[in-house]
Amino acid sequence: MGVEQAVGGDPTALRALAGSLRRDADVLADRVARVAGRVDLMVYAGPAAVAFRQRIADARQQAFEAQSRMQALAAWCEQRAALVEAGVL
Repeated sequence: MGVEQAVGGDPTALRALAGSLRRDADVLADRVARVAGRVDLMVYAGPAAVAFRQRIADARQQAFEAQSRMQALAAWCEQRAALVEAGVL
C-alpha cells in the first residue's frame, strides 16, 4: 500500500503526518549531530580509528538523506492537504 492509499484525502490527517515527519526528521538530525560530535572528540588513532570514523561518516550521510526524504514527504503531505481542501482531489 502506497502513501496515497494510507492517508487518503483527509487534510487533517495529512497535516498531522507532515508534522510528525518533520519532528522525527529534526530528532534524527539532532541525534546524528550529537553522535558525530562525540566521535570528533574521541582520541583514537590508527587504522581502526580511520575505519570507524569512515563508518560514522557514511552513517551520517545516510541519516542526512533519510532526513531529506522525510522533509520531502512532509511537504508532499502538506501540498496534498491543500489540494484536497481546494477540491482538486
